[in-house]
Amino acid sequence: SRPITVPPAHVAEVRDRGRRELDDLRKLADEGHARIFGDLDAVEAALALLGPAVTNCPPMTGPFDRAATLTKNLKLEKQGLEIGPLHKPIVPKKGTGVLYADHLPTDKLRDKYRGHALVSNDHIQDVDIVIGPSGIGDAVGARRFSYVLASHVIEHIPNPLEWLNEIYSFMEPGGILSLAVPDKRYCFDRLRGLTTPTDWIEAWLQKATKPTPVQILDMLSNEVRHDGNITWGENVV
Repeated sequence: SRPITVPPAHVAEVRDRGRRELDDLRKLADEGHARIFGDLDAVEAALALLGPAVTNCPPMTGPFDRAATLTKNLKLEKQGLEIGPLHKPIVPKKGTGVLYADHLPTDKLRDKYRGHALVSNDHIQDVDIVIGPSGIGDAVGARRFSYVLASHVIEHIPNPLEWLNEIYSFMEPGGILSLAVPDKRYCFDRLRGLTTPTDWIEAWLQKATKPTPVQILDMLSNEVRHDGNITWGENVV
């Protein structure tokens, strides 16, 4: 997989259109032409979280080195955080200031993945920070990081806007968040629809802490494989 981002123009369009519609609703309510039952201030706060957008990654022009791409602009000697390294960390502990965070302590991770065909149990990394139900912000506490890296993590987050907001809260000024996000065209999610900015806003407004039953059904009912594999290359149509 390669890092991808939502086009900044699309994010800005959703944000600006939402603000215009909020202004129209408030005007109609002030004039007595509409009654508002929702919390428009909460919606406006959610829209504010959509900007500014991240720039797109440049197109690949040669062999792709995922680790090199993800760490290209990071100062690895400073204190950083890698979320969910499991058995294949992007940033090695040796010679760097990285800490590892995951949703379970090391022994529980090894129990969970024992016998898993795609995970080398012996290479599961020691977890420094355990992310509990209260979220990553509480788990990190007073620590501050020069960079945060997460490879194939954000697609598992029920409330991405809240997650990004929490990460921002413990980043040093000028810090970098580096993400690897799977391209659904080349994996088992191929038949699923694209997540929209409004999906993220809904999760934020509802303070989602786990996937909805509908999201789980969508994932299970649309999962596909190619020749038995859950990922494939660009040559597969």
